[in-house]
Amino acid sequence: MAFDKKKFLNRFIEEARKHLTSLSNGLVALEHQPDDTELINTLFRGAHTIKGSSNMLNLTEVSNFAHQIENKLSGIRDGSTAVTKPIIDVLLQAVDHLTLLIDAAEQEKQGPAADEALTTALAAEDAQEGSIMLKETGETTAQDRRISFRQEKDIIVIKAEKLDALIQLVTGLYSMNQSLETCYKETGIIANLIEQLQISGRESVLPYKTQQLINSLGIQSEKLKEILSRDRHTVSTLNAELRDLLFELRLVPISLVFDKLPRVVRELSDNFKKRINFTMSGEETELDKKIVDMLDESLIQIVRNAIDHGIESIDERGKNGKSSEGNISLSASYEHGMCVITITDDGAGIDVEKLLEKAVSRGKMTISAAEEIRRNPTSEDLCDLIFTPGLSSRDIITDVSGRGVGMDIVRENIINHLKGSVSILTQAHVGTIFTITLPINTAIMNTTMIKTGLLTIALPSHALYEVVQMEAAEIIQVVNRTAIRLREQIIPIIHLDEIMKQGTLVDSSKKPFFLIVRSGSGFVAILADDVLSQENSLIYSLPAHIQKTPWVAGCIITGTYSIIHLLNTRQLVRLAQQDHTIQPAEQKMHKEAIRILVVDDSISTRDIEKSILESHGYDVDVAADGAIALKMAREVVYGAVVTDIEMPNMDGFTLTKNLRKEEKYHQTPIILVSSLDSEADKMKGISSGADAYIIKAAFNQDKLVETIHSLIN
Repeated sequence: MAFDKKKFLNRFIEEARKHLTSLSNGLVALEHQPDDTELINTLFRGAHTIKGSSNMLNLTEVSNFAHQIENKLSGIRDGSTAVTKPIIDVLLQAVDHLTLLIDAAEQEKQGPAADEALTTALAAEDAQEGSIMLKETGETTAQDRRISFRQEKDIIVIKAEKLDALIQLVTGLYSMNQSLETCYKETGIIANLIEQLQISGRESVLPYKTQQLINSLGIQSEKLKEILSRDRHTVSTLNAELRDLLFELRLVPISLVFDKLPRVVRELSDNFKKRINFTMSGEETELDKKIVDMLDESLIQIVRNAIDHGIESIDERGKNGKSSEGNISLSASYEHGMCVITITDDGAGIDVEKLLEKAVSRGKMTISAAEEIRRNPTSEDLCDLIFTPGLSSRDIITDVSGRGVGMDIVRENIINHLKGSVSILTQAHVGTIFTITLPINTAIMNTTMIKTGLLTIALPSHALYEVVQMEAAEIIQVVNRTAIRLREQIIPIIHLDEIMKQGTLVDSSKKPFFLIVRSGSGFVAILADDVLSQENSLIYSLPAHIQKTPWVAGCIITGTYSIIHLLNTRQLVRLAQQDHTIQPAEQKMHKEAIRILVVDDSISTRDIEKSILESHGYDVDVAADGAIALKMAREVVYGAVVTDIEMPNMDGFTLTKNLRKEEKYHQTPIILVSSLDSEADKMKGISSGADAYIIKAAFNQDKLVETIHSLIN
């Protein structure tokens, strides 16, 4: 029987690609660990395996070139060739060429000829003679559109498109299963009606034949109900197992993206003349293949920015007392049913000031908005700045940076397409942390179903921070919006009937539910009549004509083929943080010289207090903690200060004491607003120098305004 090469080719390609990834990452590691004997042996075995397997399949080009790499690694193993940067450069270039040959073999085409300089360098014994000019790398390549999984001793290769189609079929079965559940409930209603008819028949005189027909109908109804009960349970179990198995098959390790990055970091650090120590963890974390495909470009862009903008030059790090080698770490893990990816660097931090200056100069932001961010930069503010096309902290445009066109890719892929989130924490001269939160798969999500009037809506369970039930009387009015008091915060309420324009009001006779949703550092309370259930739901994309609806991220199709909208909680929190204040012109003119400083670490609380005071004509600045507030108070003279007590960096008591030490604040009204309501806390407030103490539990806008008015006048 003739040898059938095609039968074994796919298996060889899959295994070869794994060895190529190991070779690429291993060579980068070898540069820093030249004496690691086990690593050298592993690299040698990888090249040797590719050579032998390709030779068996008569892939002469692949086999011969793999043999050249093997020879070079053999020299390193026996000590005749030293591990130097030029040698590693040559071997990495050789792995790139071997990858091209294997790609050509997969398509059963002739592979490209190796560059003469490369073959000469591989054959050379001297390190310098083996040095060649590397091609520019770091660009992303198309992901392999295949998924492999192991079954006993065989590797089966499935095209991802076929698996996608299979998942769509299972999605349809899931909807049919819900429909079956609805049918079962309907048979229960029919059975009850027949039972009532039987009772009515016994109480009245009906023809014997009619009573017999009713009894037969009852028996058949019970049989149908029993069959549906059994079938719905069986179908539900089988459907769930099949769905879970298919989604597991779509899961691939995030190492498919991570494994590219050591090579990228090595080459970029060479380009930027910087020394980088790059570490990774959590490579085994699994995600949907579609998510992994979209992560590639975004992670490379963030790491590139960390090297270019974050990590300082060797000289700068020395001046700042840092080691010459910058550190970048990449990690992935599961948290609360989501995948969390963290990229950390110990560089200079994000130059927020420079970004704000450029945003203002290019008309992308007002001076007052920039000043607000300058004083209290939040993660959302940083994301908006960094993701704005055309903004860069670079002073000059070069071939690799300064155009401000890179990070908007992150927003497009992570936030818009994958419905994930990005948060940023940065500190000057300390470094920056990017945290990406993503669903594990693109089609199914744990959702919480809520009811508002006649409207049923879903929200992602991972965004749900807390559920509380309060009397309607506990809702407070804040200018032209409503809010609730919850421990340390005043949280604005979102009325879904207004947002969704359904005209279905919440039932005022019931004690309403408030679903506290968190996005970044902001909170919002979603008002609902009832919390119905929490379940895994298949998420469908919105039709093209409503995809730009900001409040909706997708939809769920029920067993009765009705549509439930999935809320975009990030947009709802942003909506709540917008300023809805209307400032009466006559009051503004009367009090335009009075400027008030509001201090609170809760964005929601300080925004609401700001809205209240601005609606009564005051100019208001805000600060996120006492330390920021003290700095602002020394630069600007405020007519009054309204401050929380429990805050990071500097609490309200300490802020009050420090302000009283300043001559210009000896007589300035200072009002403490806190959830601390003990007599001891109130006495501590008085002794620190405060003029008034307002308890958040009894907070209302009139009390705040009246207190300030009485102290100022």
